Amino acid sequence: MSNETRIEVIKHHKLLIDNYLSKKSSICCKGSIEQYAAEQNNIENAIKIAVMSKDKYGKLHSHQKRIYKYVYNNFLKNLLFVRDEIMKAKNFDILIDIIYNNKPSGAGELFCYDVALRIGYKLNLLPEKVYIHAGTKIGLRKLYGRNIYEKTILKNNLPEPFNSCELTPDQLEDFFCIYKNNICGMKENLSSVKNMPLPEFC
Repeated sequence: MSNETRIEVIKHHKLLIDNYLSKKSSICCKGSIEQYAAEQNNIENAIKIAVMSKDKYGKLHSHQKRIYKYVYNNFLKNLLFVRDEIMKAKNFDILIDIIYNNKPSGAGELFCYDVALRIGYKLNLLPEKVYIHAGTKIGLRKLYGRNIYEKTILKNNLPEPFNSCELTPDQLEDFFCIYKNNICGMKENLSSVKNMPLPEFC
């Protein structure tokens, strides 16, 4: 990739980041499940909201639309049983390990991450690195032009403009998933990616 093309790719990605920030701050994206969990006055309610995956308006998160009801119930039961352990977590890495270690059959990697993130908002324990799974892995695979075997990546290790933008690690995880089809990789033609429609995620 020539230096001139690299500059254009960085500009393209900056525009995508601006689009993401604009949509996330819009009215239709307020009242997220993370915010709803954080507003609860006790950890039990926060855990319930995190697992049941519905916002304050009763809207189910799209990530969890294929989860069976018994999986929700078993997950909730398991996490309430270890709520004291959850409250003692010192950072997000410890928190997500607790979630993984107590997940029921039928709860996958993405569900566990989402639950940990929602509880993390309540406990003020947010990721310090980008967790890689599902759509996020597809987005990073496009960006780097190779298979992604890492489970996490530090923000500082990402290329420009991602390593210097204002997005937090959990927002970057979200970004790479949502904009996976709009990201321009090292071996891609920028013009073809520019023609891709921007995603709707509110």
